[in-house]
Amino acid sequence: MDLNSYVPRDVFIPMHQRTARWTVVVAHRRAGKTVSVCADLVIGALETALPNPKFAYLAPLRDQAKKVAWQYLKDLTKPFWVRKPNEAELKIELDNAHGGVSTIYVGGADNPDSMRGLYFDGVALDEFGDMRPSTWYSVIRPALSDRHGWAIFMGTPRGRNTFWNVKEEARLNPSTHLLLELPASKTQIIHPDELADAKVQMGDEQYAIEYECSFDAAI
Repeated sequence: MDLNSYVPRDVFIPMHQRTARWTVVVAHRRAGKTVSVCADLVIGALETALPNPKFAYLAPLRDQAKKVAWQYLKDLTKPFWVRKPNEAELKIELDNAHGGVSTIYVGGADNPDSMRGLYFDGVALDEFGDMRPSTWYSVIRPALSDRHGWAIFMGTPRGRNTFWNVKEEARLNPSTHLLLELPASKTQIIHPDELADAKVQMGDEQYAIEYECSFDAAI
């Protein structure tokens, strides 16, 4: 599935159409947030008119990021490759719409200092609640400053941690943030019979976390 054949799920269309610089996506398991945010990174990389643009997808662990997003990004960008993706560096270079070359990196927050000195025009932070807060506040946020880059924070709740903090910041600042809260009962992506079976097997608390996006359920 390259970008030309990508069809976003309805619940993620507001993310693609946003004007806000900061986006927080609280989504249930198997909602499709990774595919959608990878497509959003590719769209940003293709449309930007900035010189030498750089974008990144980050997960808590580099190996996790490679398993979750690397293949999606390769598939989505294939028609636009400048050269074959760099498998060692997890780096894709593509021709953008303004005659330049955009770069998309895939990496992990387990070694945030490796990203010091880089700048980014857009980043997606997946399972943000599992990352050390310093990854965002000390490394990634400063890397967005000079080029006014944007960020998408994504994940499933893990209690009132840093992800809850950015969710609340988005809720309280709708003029600068987009907040998408996507419990399974709202999206209707997963069949009700499957949800009912999952609730029986998982129990109320775990189901509330994984499928209903509850920050208050016991972990």
